[in-house]
Amino acid sequence: MNAAALFGIVPYVALGVAAVGLGLRLILAARAQAVTPSNIDGWDMLGTGLLGRWALLALLAGHGLLLAAPGVITRWAHTRNGLYLIECTGFLLGLTALAGVISGLRRHLGSARGTRRAEIADAVFLSSLLMALCCGLYAAARFRWASLWGAATVAPYARTLVQGRPSPSLLAGIPFAARLHLAATFGAIASLPPSRLGGAVAQSLWALIDAPAAALHAAARAVAQRSRPQRFRDWLWPEEDLADLARETRRRVVVERRAARARRPSAVAAPPEIFAGLAAQRTPGDTEPDVPTLSAEGGG
Repeated sequence: MNAAALFGIVPYVALGVAAVGLGLRLILAARAQAVTPSNIDGWDMLGTGLLGRWALLALLAGHGLLLAAPGVITRWAHTRNGLYLIECTGFLLGLTALAGVISGLRRHLGSARGTRRAEIADAVFLSSLLMALCCGLYAAARFRWASLWGAATVAPYARTLVQGRPSPSLLAGIPFAARLHLAATFGAIASLPPSRLGGAVAQSLWALIDAPAAALHAAARAVAQRSRPQRFRDWLWPEEDLADLARETRRRVVVERRAARARRPSAVAAPPEIFAGLAAQRTPGDTEPDVPTLSAEGGG
């Protein structure tokens, strides 16, 4: 692979693979009911202690500042003892991070964790990260003032990548160790998502995303509880008004029932003389006649 393809195409491929892979890991982390032990142990790939992990994070932050704001590094380097401070701090951070990665690599080689594919992903990531750290430390020790020539060459190259017009020719003058440092960094970025460390990073990112979302959800529920229709009705019609309305409704129902009962026609029994006449006319074989009734409106 020539330099144009390595530094003009591979960076985009590595970033794309990392973005898609971490996105999938984030989705899996969101669907998971609990943090799995493999994701919890993913941070031990950078060492058992916190010192190596924080050193690597500080080293990444320093490289990000060098690429994003090279003028700041240049101004610091031109101050009294500023260049020595930058070089010594970066070198010590690199050594501490390297010690942590070596410790994680020893743990990886000493005991098997997870499936075979996970072991291969961890091995690729650790190898790429180890090579990037070793080449960076060698370039910083062998070629002095690496922060200055890095700000003058690597930062403009990174700017062309962001603009979508990569210019690998800007890296033609840097040492081979520095170019190998960049290539190994691209490999570490691409192999991060399938590794156990990628799962740990995804869990941490999901925790950062989920905490504000949970707070907003709780606040929305509280607002909904305060503004529910029952409370609005209680505010619009207080309890005393509702009691008066209920009493008035019951009184109207009673009055309407009494009026309907008064309008209903009532049955009036026939006079006794009629029963006497019917009894005299009845023969022994006749059955008991029905008792006629007279309505209140007519005679019968």
